[in-house]
Amino acid sequence: DGVDPLQGTKRFRIENAGDRVFTLTATTPVPPAYSLQTALKVWDIPVVDHLAVTPEFAAEEGDPVTVEWVTSHDGAYVELYLVDRITLEPEPTPVYSGPTPSGSAIVHPTIAKPHILFVVYNPLGARTDQLLRIGVHPATIARLDVSSFDVLVGEEVTIEWETARATDARWSESFFDLSTSPTATPSGMASLDAATTYTFPDGFTFLHDGQALSEIRVSTHGWLSTALSVTGLFSNVHLPDSSSSGNVDLAIFWDDLTPRNGSTVSWEYFESPVPHVVIQWTDAHFTGDSNSHLTFQVVLFENGRFEYRYGDLWTTGTDPNRPLGSSVTIGAQNISRTQGLTVAHNQTNQDGWTGRALVWSSFNQLLDESTPRPTPLSGTWTLKPHRTRTYTLRAWNGHSEHEEEFEIRVHPRSTLDAWVEPAEPTTGETVVLHWFGKHLTSLVVEDDAGNVVHAAPQSQLESGSFSLGALPPGDHVVRLKGVGQIPRDEHEVEVEFTVQ
Repeated sequence: DGVDPLQGTKRFRIENAGDRVFTLTATTPVPPAYSLQTALKVWDIPVVDHLAVTPEFAAEEGDPVTVEWVTSHDGAYVELYLVDRITLEPEPTPVYSGPTPSGSAIVHPTIAKPHILFVVYNPLGARTDQLLRIGVHPATIARLDVSSFDVLVGEEVTIEWETARATDARWSESFFDLSTSPTATPSGMASLDAATTYTFPDGFTFLHDGQALSEIRVSTHGWLSTALSVTGLFSNVHLPDSSSSGNVDLAIFWDDLTPRNGSTVSWEYFESPVPHVVIQWTDAHFTGDSNSHLTFQVVLFENGRFEYRYGDLWTTGTDPNRPLGSSVTIGAQNISRTQGLTVAHNQTNQDGWTGRALVWSSFNQLLDESTPRPTPLSGTWTLKPHRTRTYTLRAWNGHSEHEEEFEIRVHPRSTLDAWVEPAEPTTGETVVLHWFGKHLTSLVVEDDAGNVVHAAPQSQLESGSFSLGALPPGDHVVRLKGVGQIPRDEHEVEVEFTVQ
C-alpha cells in the first residue's frame, strides 16, 4: 500500500495504570529477528484511601490536631490548606506540603478557618481534592437518653440530655400536617370574621369545664368557643375575660387572621391510638399582611386533655415579631369566663412557637410535658405522648451546631372481652366461646389444664368464636391470652362457667 514497514507511528489508549513494556520486533528473510524494548509508567488519577483527624475536633481555638492520610501513589505530592468556615475557600498558602504519599501533619485550626482541604498530585500534575471538616470548640449533644421508643398511649417517656460547648439549645416536635390528609374535612370558611360550628362524630365528646361537649364553635381567628352563635372576635384579649369581647374558650393563636380559602380551616377525627379530634388552621395570614404564613392546630381528647401544636409561623412582611406572638393571645378559660390561664398575650417570644406543643389537662392547667421552651442546655423532660412523633434537639453556639432526632412510636392499648354461650350450659349441650378484641396481634385459648386448644387466626383477632364442644358436668375455666402491638401489652381473661 505504499507504506514503509520500517518506519511509522502507533497511537492507542491505555486503560489501566501501572508499568508497561513495549517491544518492537523486526524480521527479515534471513534470521535472526531483532527486537527493541521501551518501558514506561502509566499514572492514575490520585486516590485518597484514608483521611482522618485526631482528635476529632479542637476543644479550643488554636489547639493542635493531627491529620493523617494514605494515598495510592508512591510518587504523590500532598498539600494541606486551612479552609474558611463559611465560604469553604482555602487559604492561598498551604500549612503543609511535601512528597509524602502516606503520612501525618499537625495543624492548628481556628474558628474562622476550622477545616482542611487535602490536595494530592500525581507526578504528571493531575490532582484530587478532599475536604476534611474539623470542629473547633463545637457545640455538641454529649448525651441523649430516651427511656423508651415504643410506648402505649398515655405511658410516660423520660428524655435526658446534656450538651457541651453550646450556648443555646432547642427542642422541637414534628407537626402532623392535616392539610396533607385526604380524609380531612374543610370547614368552607373563606371570608373574614367567619365562624362555624363543628359537630363531633357520633360517640366522641370533649370534656371541658365538667361538660361533655359534642360540638364546638371554630373561628378563622384562631379560637374555639362553647358559645355556638358567637362570631367576629378578631380583637384578642387577656384570659380570663367575662366581657363579650372574651367569649372564647380555647385561644390557640388568637389574632385578626384571614383565611386564604375554604380549606384554610379543616378538621378530622381519629380513632387510634386513642380517640381524638384535630382542628387545623393551614397557611392563614394576619389581616393586612398576606406575606405571613401561619399553620397551627388544636388536638382535643375525650378526657379533657387538649394540645396546641404549632407548625410554620413566619412572615416576610414589615413586622417580623407578629409570628412570634407580639399581637396574639394563647390561653384558655372556663365556660363562665371566670377562671383561665394566659400563656402569652401581645408578647414577642424570641424563642418562637414553630415546632412547639402546649399540653393542657384543663383550661387552667398547663402540663410540664409541653415542649420545654426555653430549652436548658442540659435537663430532663417527662411526657406522655398520645401520637407517634419525631423529636429533635438542636444545640448551637456562635459558629457550630449539633442536631439529634428520634421517633417515639405510640401504640393503642389493646382490649379483650370473652364469654360463653349458653351462659349456663347443661350436660350434652355444645358450649361456644366468644370474644371481642381491639388492637391485638395474637390470641390463644387454653383449657382448664393450660393446654392451648385454639390459636386465633388474624381474621378472628377482633371478633371470633371457638366451639368447646359438649363438656362434662362441673366447674370449668377457659383462659384467653392476647398480646397487643407491643409485647408488654398483655391480656389474660378467664371465663368461668358451670355445666349443670
